[in-house]
Amino acid sequence: MTELELRAANQELQRDLQAASCQSEELRRTLAQAKTLEGVSALTDLQLPPRK
Repeated sequence: MTELELRAANQELQRDLQAASCQSEELRRTLAQAKTLEGVSALTDLQLPPRK
């Protein structure tokens, strides 16, 4: 494998790593949103009496 091929492969790996990092961050945000919605849903299931 030539140096040029190694550099190209390295750049591709760096792009793949960046894409995986972005996807991981998006999954973390989505999980946080899902947990928030789950908490809101649990609160609505409590059937608490209305407050005045």
